[in-house]
Amino acid sequence: MLKWTNTSKDDQKRLKAITILLDNDERLVRFLFHSTKSQLSTTPEILKAKMKCFSSGEQVLLLIAMDIWGTYGGIHFDDLYTNLSPNSFKNCITALAFIKNNLYR
Repeated sequence: MLKWTNTSKDDQKRLKAITILLDNDERLVRFLFHSTKSQLSTTPEILKAKMKCFSSGEQVLLLIAMDIWGTYGGIHFDDLYTNLSPNSFKNCITALAFIKNNLYR
């Protein structure tokens, strides 16, 4: 997994929400994030171009994760219920509840 040092508590909470969203899929987490720094692995534009190799549902999850991390995803609300599987939708709602309860009380 990731080996971040000197990570802020807010970044740790965002990462926790993202791992919930992605159902602990290490492949997707490693795609998004730098392995040793609490930052995206590359620019949002490059990530969006590279994510074309993933399924449409995985792409939506990655965009949501980018929005959680720093409003880079530009997700549209209808993508949640039109492109996500029922399990992914549930994970998305759980991740959003985690963010709300832990970062934006």
